[in-house]
Amino acid sequence: MKRAVKDECMLKEIRAVVCLGLIASLALTLSACGTGALNGGDAGHAAGGKASDAQIVFEATVPTAGGSAQEIFTMNLDGSKRTQITHDGLNKFLPHFSPDGTRLAYTKFLVGGYGAPNAQTDVVVYDFASAKETQLTSTGKSFGPVWSPDGQRIAFSSTTNGGSLRIMNADGSNSHLVAAPSGAVDDQAWGDYAWSSDDWILFVVAQGTNNCYKTRLDKIRPDGTTRTQVTDGGPNCTPSGMEQNGDADPGFSADGKTIYSSRGFPRAPTGMPTHTERRLYSFSSDAWTAGKVESDLSLPSAPDCIEGVPKGSPDGTRVLLFRFCAGDEAHSGVTLTDKAGAYRTWIAGGFGPDWNPVAKPCCGMPTSHSATGRKSSWDPIAFASLPLPVTRLSTSATCSSAGDHDRPRACPQPAGPGIDGVRVDRDRTGPRPIPGLLRPHAGPQPGGRSAAGPAAPTATAALAEISPGKRNTRK
Repeated sequence: MKRAVKDECMLKEIRAVVCLGLIASLALTLSACGTGALNGGDAGHAAGGKASDAQIVFEATVPTAGGSAQEIFTMNLDGSKRTQITHDGLNKFLPHFSPDGTRLAYTKFLVGGYGAPNAQTDVVVYDFASAKETQLTSTGKSFGPVWSPDGQRIAFSSTTNGGSLRIMNADGSNSHLVAAPSGAVDDQAWGDYAWSSDDWILFVVAQGTNNCYKTRLDKIRPDGTTRTQVTDGGPNCTPSGMEQNGDADPGFSADGKTIYSSRGFPRAPTGMPTHTERRLYSFSSDAWTAGKVESDLSLPSAPDCIEGVPKGSPDGTRVLLFRFCAGDEAHSGVTLTDKAGAYRTWIAGGFGPDWNPVAKPCCGMPTSHSATGRKSSWDPIAFASLPLPVTRLSTSATCSSAGDHDRPRACPQPAGPGIDGVRVDRDRTGPRPIPGLLRPHAGPQPGGRSAAGPAAPTATAALAEISPGKRNTRK
């Protein structure tokens, strides 16, 4: 009886986490019906639209009369043309450029904030030509918008039905349900949507098969057909009191052939006991099969970091991500690496970066950067401490496999010049562990049994991100 009660509590927590979406390394994912007002899709909009010439967009902390809020910024990789886009003092989450670079879509907290029980979120679009924001949904439960390849539609998540997938036109009209989790043990909740250039919608799935709670990735067509499993989430189950192990915050390469993910592992980075180690992983977007090749892009020379929310560049050569390292908080935030994860270059304080698909290469990149250099209003410590909702799924039980590397040595000092900031090059010798991407939990973590013993005590949620590493072949 006690076991049944505990499993039911865990199931409720998993569903709650996925519905809330990612946030803090993270990103929330909710959904709703549209009521908005923009002019059709990308093609029609482009005729009179004004594309941003900034290379990236991200959210960053801004002081307010009541404390602080996450506002939207655009910028070039070298730090030039930094522009604050939003100014209303309400929290924003995970901005995304439209395919033609004329608009941004993001989640806006209209009531409450990250992790607040009364939080209300809706999907908003910002237009660069008019410098105006348009609210497309009005349910207070819409989250995590992503653009279709042609810019005509927007997919988003709803907090109802375990994070159901909805799609609407880019002006907010014709909002409709596409698909939703069945609630089965291997299909408990969905979140973290991404729409590829070859027209697949990728999402995170919370599962508890064989009492092993973790998250994997599936993909589905926009009409709700051809659902396909893409990963199994790795071999590890989520220990009690920790953020879910498995895949989270996925992003596609420009051609849709490669997926980048924040893979969670059953341990905490050094100095961050309430957080979950997460590594930057990459693998093909093909269907999952036993033995599918996965590349662990973790950086062994700087293992004690949290990395996540990866986005492949338009030219296919680089990846933007969020990075948080204990002991180097000054360089936490938006970070650049290549598709092999060979280095880390700090770009700016902030979270949830995305590329402008139409921006041209710009400006000379600095050749070096010191830890005492450029300052930012971004406060990674304050952000990490926010009681944010989680978008990742939970698991319970610690497993081990060849892919679960030993803990790495202490993090050395950054070495070498960077594209625009500190660059940390991959140490090609030694193990490749690395922290991952976390999402703060709103409420107790799921309980459960680990392979090593009884259930661990619950803990407050944390924030996490990804880290690159070495190749693994799951068998």
